[in-house]
Amino acid sequence: MNSFEPGGVSQEVFAKGGFAYGVIGADIHVFGDGTPVYLLFEHRDPPQPDATWLRQQPSRMLDARAELVRFTGRDTELAELLAWRDADPPRFAARWLHGEGGQGKTRLAGQFARDAQRVGWRVVDAVHGTDTHPPAAGSQDLRLGERTVGVLVLVDYADRWPLTDLSWLIRNSLMSQPEPKKVRVLLIGRSVSSWRALRAKLHKLGTGFDLSDQLLPPLPDDDQARDQMYTTARECFARHYPEVTESSAIAPPQPLANADFGLTLAIHMAALVAVDAAARGRTPPTDMVGLSAYLLDREYENWRQLYENADRGLDYRTSDTDMARAVFTAILTGSTARPSAERILARLIPQAHTDSALADHAVCYPPADPAMALEPMIPDRLAEDFLALMVPGHPVTGFPADAWATGVADTLLTAADTAGRAPRALTFLASATDRWPHLGTNVLYPLLSAHPGVALDGGSVALTAIATIGAHEDDIGPELLPVLKTIDSLLPKDSHADLDVGILDVVERLTARYLAETTDAERRALLHMGLGNRRSNAGEWAAALTAHADAARLYRQLPGDEEHHRTNLAISLNNLANALRHEGRLSEAIAQAREAVAIHRDVVENEPRRRDALALSLTGLGMKLAEKRHAEEALRALDEAV
Repeated sequence: MNSFEPGGVSQEVFAKGGFAYGVIGADIHVFGDGTPVYLLFEHRDPPQPDATWLRQQPSRMLDARAELVRFTGRDTELAELLAWRDADPPRFAARWLHGEGGQGKTRLAGQFARDAQRVGWRVVDAVHGTDTHPPAAGSQDLRLGERTVGVLVLVDYADRWPLTDLSWLIRNSLMSQPEPKKVRVLLIGRSVSSWRALRAKLHKLGTGFDLSDQLLPPLPDDDQARDQMYTTARECFARHYPEVTESSAIAPPQPLANADFGLTLAIHMAALVAVDAAARGRTPPTDMVGLSAYLLDREYENWRQLYENADRGLDYRTSDTDMARAVFTAILTGSTARPSAERILARLIPQAHTDSALADHAVCYPPADPAMALEPMIPDRLAEDFLALMVPGHPVTGFPADAWATGVADTLLTAADTAGRAPRALTFLASATDRWPHLGTNVLYPLLSAHPGVALDGGSVALTAIATIGAHEDDIGPELLPVLKTIDSLLPKDSHADLDVGILDVVERLTARYLAETTDAERRALLHMGLGNRRSNAGEWAAALTAHADAARLYRQLPGDEEHHRTNLAISLNNLANALRHEGRLSEAIAQAREAVAIHRDVVENEPRRRDALALSLTGLGMKLAEKRHAEEALRALDEAV
């Protein structure tokens, strides 16, 4: 309820047994069932958690949102963001910040937000309806004051948003600030794939938009820089351990020049494990798998201690075995409305008392919103390692697996009430499979082979994650290849806004394989034509132009007296003309379109039933002529098409 008073607006939001959210100075977009597509929240500094609570499960200190480690090591990248923010013009600019998981994207964005607030920007977090870390609900006043420089919108996990939802966000009235207010949108994700299609959509929305991406690369192979980052993290963690009095004596578990320490998270994990081990009189492990296993062992220790303390009156009833299963489930589902979480646990862990299991899980992983449950373990990379170590087949002998874990994803993603879970679950499984191949062998590939439609339920983000497993290798792995072929057989033939980017990644990977297998010109021409169409659908017009040109070149080499070869050549020329037009090469596009019309006209003389193809070619030519301001010729072509 809004009430408008002289000089201001007050808003009261009420809910009984449901979710309540209100906003002033921006829009709310909702699905047909009333579920919000996304929410907007004023960016706030994180609360400082209790040190005792942090030590119980040390991985809590790795939550980038808590900002326990002083910002360091990414000064160059921060300077790039500051320059982008303050550039004048343009009024509106969007940037996609991307990099491997654990590179420090969230922490960099947090520092960037703090600097923006300090100099007068209104900073807003955009949280997707399926996001894993939504802030608590409430009323948000996002109006800009006279002294506000502009609005900065942060979109974490942007690569998990459907393209249409990102488009709705960009259309929010919050982005339409009057001059001289600036608008900056920073989208953050591991993969850059979704940026291609979003960039194409943004170009259609308006001119004068500044659209760019920024890769967060691995840390430089610089001992001094890495040592400084380790030292900073070690001192920040040590403040939470009263028993650690000489933190400067705690050396890294292994030399930081190792390639594993190209990740910010890896250095922070090394510092945290070294401090925790020193506090407990233990010897820290020396490799990345060992660091993950150490931190996960500390999770188990806390679960067991809580369970054993139930005899002393603590209201905690879940064994460490059942808690591990609940944590495994939560990583795949993400934060979930409590009624749904109850059904999930009752189905997956029937021996556990559901209410107690959810309450005990919330003790270890408290949700930001009390109406939610199954808050996942963080950071994501550690959660991926936990998934892998729970599934049988890994080589870490000191970490027992659980055969129960092999069937969880199948149950979660094929039940009747699975809507919205596939993007997160498949992305985590695919990302972890790159480092833990047994997870693909025992979980992901059997799931997708039996239920390939689940991959499409996961949207572009899941398709991309699956298609890029082992992308650093020369060829597709023998287990992944049949899975991709099966998924490919289900892909929609026409454009699909929320799938086109992921479809392209699947088709790119398979087409490279198929082209390497054949020298047949007609087969290769068809492959290039299909690849070009998928690139066009995803807004990759420059790459599409290359594929369509290759298809046309190959069709010219085929016997011209065969009608289907001539017809396919004309189709390829039309495709090539469209790509040339999108690349601003209109005169060349018209030349290709003219040739396509001429070929179709010849075909129609012998086969009148092919007039539809001629009509389409004439339409394409007419539109390009009109764009070139050749009005009379355009009218003749379009009139003939009609």
